[in-house]
Amino acid sequence: MKHTFIRAYLFTGVIALAAIASQAQSIFIDPAGANIPLQSTVSVASFGATISPTNTGAACMANGVCVTKSVPVVAGTDYLVAWTQQHDTANNGLVTAAIDAVNGIAISQRLILAFPERNVITAAVTGTVNLTFTITNYTSGTITLSVISLQPITHSTPALSMVNSDGSVGPQVRTGGSGKQNTFYGYQAGQDNPNGFATLFGYRAGASNTSGQWMSAFGVQAGEANTFGGHLSAFGFQALQHSTGCSNCSAFGDNAANANTTGLAISAFGQGALASNTTGSFNDAHGVSALNLLTTGTGNAAFGTNALLAATTAVNVVAIGYVAGNGVTSDTDDIFIGFSSARSGGTPISNSIVIGNGGIATAATANSNETVIGNSSTTMFRPFGSYYLNAGALTHSLTAPTIASGGCTSPAVTWANGTAAFKLTLGSSCTGVKTIVLTMPTPSNAWVCDAHDITTNTFEPDMSASANTSVTITNYSTIRVATDFVAGEVLLVKCAGG
Repeated sequence: MKHTFIRAYLFTGVIALAAIASQAQSIFIDPAGANIPLQSTVSVASFGATISPTNTGAACMANGVCVTKSVPVVAGTDYLVAWTQQHDTANNGLVTAAIDAVNGIAISQRLILAFPERNVITAAVTGTVNLTFTITNYTSGTITLSVISLQPITHSTPALSMVNSDGSVGPQVRTGGSGKQNTFYGYQAGQDNPNGFATLFGYRAGASNTSGQWMSAFGVQAGEANTFGGHLSAFGFQALQHSTGCSNCSAFGDNAANANTTGLAISAFGQGALASNTTGSFNDAHGVSALNLLTTGTGNAAFGTNALLAATTAVNVVAIGYVAGNGVTSDTDDIFIGFSSARSGGTPISNSIVIGNGGIATAATANSNETVIGNSSTTMFRPFGSYYLNAGALTHSLTAPTIASGGCTSPAVTWANGTAAFKLTLGSSCTGVKTIVLTMPTPSNAWVCDAHDITTNTFEPDMSASANTSVTITNYSTIRVATDFVAGEVLLVKCAGG
């Protein structure tokens, strides 16, 4: 039987527990004050006085440094950089804040409205340095920066720290503040969080969160950079690691949505799903590496391992199946369903549908607005239902025509397969009977029909009248004279609606 012996020592304000086992570790409980009961400890981040440079708003209309302000900083101190950012054109550039030579996370904007942004940046030097805002990837329009401020952050003191056997700091527990319903476990997890409703487990999980609420992060560096995004769930190694202001976002899996900064309402499930997304919003990726390379595209949905793997700036594209949407880069409004359903050729397409395992839209140049069903091995196409074209125009119906009048005595529709092709068998007693009237399904306008007499080759039946729901076929001789039908003759007819 193996025994573990515990030795306890009581010091002023500190209780140390040393476990004697095969791998001994020490647990230090530090209530941040001598003889204060652990359960009374309040552990929340605090913010120093705002260093607010004079700023009435700067209009940025080119790449390069747009705003420069002198600020006093202390090396090793984390600072909360806050500003309001407004673009008059969506996604027209990136804004990067920097303290001296230390850059924050580049931020774009999807909506044309004033939006508060935040970065946590660690100063590298002590003294008066420049707080700068640099524009990159500028395309057009104006980016307005205003209400710029800088605050030093004093990290919350852990209520419990676990020290590794080599003396380095291990997992920490922070109480999260009285009445705030927070739970923080892990080295620096939730260290800057002053708000409520956060559950953060793992090394630096949610470490930079300063104002986001309703946040859950589980895993090493999960949700690490989030400062103000709310309703966020990150589960997995570095899931949503670089997200600063993602709201209504969910990421499950190693590196899922890892690079996302301010993209809104995204869902990433699977290792590497949406891993490169930065500002793209309203994207859903389910599967290992699904939408892995997407950066700024919006409104996409990928379901399956490697689905839409190469898409970078695609918009409103749906792919379902393993490697579905292969070849898509910046396409728009397309649907791919089936294993390896894909687009080939270098030119993006739009408004196209590819259905079937291995089905490929094979245009070498742009070939939008097409539908591909099946693959190179498909030998039969069996649709069930009527055909409608041009926003609802009926072309072929599964409803079989019926005989309204004519056709001699007791004629019959003996192939009742719909309007595309059917057989008429004429009845008896055809004296004086030169026509047959068919009742048809309702098209947008009328029907166009062809008829062939396969019994008597000297007759040439043809459509002589067409209305919305009826077609008249008249029996003609070879010199185009209406002629009586012959009893028992067989007519083959095909009709298309228009």
